[in-house]
Amino acid sequence: MNYRQCQRQEQAAQGSEDDHRLSLPLGASALVAPVLMSASAAEGAKADSSREPSPEIHLEVGLFTDGTMNNAANTQAFKEQLERECLIPYENNTISREECEWRMGLMMGDSYANAPSNVAKLWDLYVEEVKEVEGTSTYRRKIYAPGAGTKTGDDDVLYSAATGLGEAGVIAQVDYAFSQLTSRVKEVLHDLPADRLDKPIDKLTLDLFGFSRGAAAARHTAHEINQGENGLLAQALADGGILWPKTVEIRFVGLFDSVAAIVNPAAGDLLAHNSRNHPVKLYLNPDKVGHAVHLTAAHEHRRNFALNSLQSRDGSLPANFREISLPGVHSDIGGGYGDSQREDVLLSPLLQVPRDRVRWPDKTLQWDNLEARRKQIEAEGWIGPYSLPVRQSEQLQAWPKDLGPEGPARLEVVTLRHEHPALDGRVELVLRMLRQVRGEYSQVALRLMHRLATDSGAPLQAIDTRKTDNTLPEELNPILQQILKQVEQGSDAPSLTTEHEHLLLQRYIHYSAHYNGIETLVAGTPAKLEGLHPHAPVLSGERLVYPQTEGE
Repeated sequence: MNYRQCQRQEQAAQGSEDDHRLSLPLGASALVAPVLMSASAAEGAKADSSREPSPEIHLEVGLFTDGTMNNAANTQAFKEQLERECLIPYENNTISREECEWRMGLMMGDSYANAPSNVAKLWDLYVEEVKEVEGTSTYRRKIYAPGAGTKTGDDDVLYSAATGLGEAGVIAQVDYAFSQLTSRVKEVLHDLPADRLDKPIDKLTLDLFGFSRGAAAARHTAHEINQGENGLLAQALADGGILWPKTVEIRFVGLFDSVAAIVNPAAGDLLAHNSRNHPVKLYLNPDKVGHAVHLTAAHEHRRNFALNSLQSRDGSLPANFREISLPGVHSDIGGGYGDSQREDVLLSPLLQVPRDRVRWPDKTLQWDNLEARRKQIEAEGWIGPYSLPVRQSEQLQAWPKDLGPEGPARLEVVTLRHEHPALDGRVELVLRMLRQVRGEYSQVALRLMHRLATDSGAPLQAIDTRKTDNTLPEELNPILQQILKQVEQGSDAPSLTTEHEHLLLQRYIHYSAHYNGIETLVAGTPAKLEGLHPHAPVLSGERLVYPQTEGE
C-alpha cells in the first residue's frame, strides 16, 4: 500500500469518527468531552516535551582595572578641552600650545594629562556581542574601572593616589568593577525569557586585565571571585537579586608591571616600598586561573615602585603562568606617556660643596662621585646617535615659556651657585640628563599582551593601526618581531641586538628614577615642591622585587 492510499484510509476513518461523534445524544457528548480534553492535554504535554530545551546562558566578561592616575574618560575630556581652550591663544601667538597643555595638565590633574594606558586600549578592543552556538547563548560584555586616585569628571584624589586606599583606592576600584558587573548581568537577564529569570546563569567566564595598582586590583579581583559564594562578587550579585552562577571561571589574567605600593597608616604601614599590602590580596591561585601573563619593566628601579612578582620565593612559576621582562620602565610597559616628552631629570640629589672648595667645585669628592655616575649612565647607552634634538635651557626643569631653541641631548654635572651671606656664596652640584623621548614603545607591550590574551581565548578585536594611539613607528617593528618570536619560543627575557637596545634607550625608554621636585599650581601660579622626591631610585640601582606568597 503506497503513501497516498494510507492517507485516504486515515481520512475516511477520521470522517466516520466525526460523523459518529456528531450523532451522539447530548448526554453522551457531555460524558465524552472530559475524556477528549484529557487526551488533548496529554498530546500538548507530549508536544512540549519534544520542544528544544532552553539554551544554556554563558556570560563572558572582561574586567579592566587601570593604573594609578590613569582614567580613560578624563584623558578624553582633557583632549577635548585642550582643543577648545588652547587653539585660539596658540593661533593668536599669546601662548605656545606646549605651555597651554602643560598649564592645563597642572590645573586639571595627572589623570587628565596622561595618555590612554594599554589597559584602556585593550578594554576598547574587547568584543561585546551575543553568539548562539549549538544550544548555548554566549553574552560578551566589558567593564572598565578607572585607576586609583582618580574620579571620572572630578578632581584627582591625592590621598588615594599616594596610599592606594580610600575612596578612590584599590579596594574601591574592585567594588566598582563588581557593581558594574552586577548591572551588566541584570541587562542580560532582562533580555531572557521569563522562565529563565529564576535560574542561575550556567557559566560566567572572566578575563582580567590591570596595570600598576590596577594589576594589584586585578589580583584582588581574582581572589574575591575565587572565594565563590563567600566573596565580594557573590555579595554584589546577591545585592542585585542575582543567583550565583552554576560555574564561574577565570580564563585569563593579563598584568602590566604589578605595583601595589599600599600605604596603610591605620595598620602602621607607612612605606609604599615594603612587602605589606593589607587589605589588598595579591596571591593569584594557579589552580583557579586558566592562564596568567605578567609583563614587567626591566629598567624600572624607583624605590616606591617595587614589583609584586608572580614568581615564588625560589623563582619558580606555575606552568600556566608567564612573567616576561621587557626593556623599559613602568609606563613604557603599561602605557600612559604622551607621544613626545621633554625629559629634564636630576639623577642625583643636590650635593653641597664644602665652603673651602666653592671656587673649585670640580676638584671635590662630590664632583668625582657625580662624574663616575655620569660615565656609568653614559656607558649604559642613554645618550648617543639615536638621541633626538631637545629644546635647551640652562635652568633646571624650566617652564615651557623659558625654553630656548633645540639642541643635542645632554648628560652633565651642573654647578649651581646661590647668593649667600658667606663671602663666596653657596655652591651645589647635581647630575642632569636632558632628552626628548617618544612614547610609542608601549605599543610593543600592547601587541604582545594582545597576542597572548587572544591565544588564551580572550575575545579581542584586531588592533586598528589606523588610530593614532595605536601607531607603531616603522623602526620599532623589527624589535616587536624579535620579542614576539622569542616569547613564542618560550623566552621570558627576550634579548635585543646592541643597535636595537641603543635605539630604545636613546629615543623611546624613559628615565623614571630621578630627584625632580613635584610640579603643581599654587594660587594659579606654577610652583615646585622641592623637598619631595616620590620618584627617587633604589640606592643600589636594583629594583625591589617581592615574590608571590600564598595567603598574602
